Amino acid sequence: DSTSDVSQSSKEMSARSDRIKTEMKNLQSVSTTMKNTMDEVSTGVRKIQESGDLLSTISKKVGGAINTIASQIDRFKV
Repeated sequence: DSTSDVSQSSKEMSARSDRIKTEMKNLQSVSTTMKNTMDEVSTGVRKIQESGDLLSTISKKVGGAINTIASQIDRFKV
């Protein structure tokens, strides 16, 4: 009978709706995890870039010091 069909269809729709809600929660959880991971990657990249910049600065200072020492050594040629 049609009342029973409607009732059964309603139960099926409710079950599917619950499944959709569950999958939406899963999707939200995965999205949050991905965002957090991307934030961590971004922070890591920034730290690597800062370290590279610092190494470049140190290399320039060391190069300058080597040139200074070389010019001072040249004064003492025999």
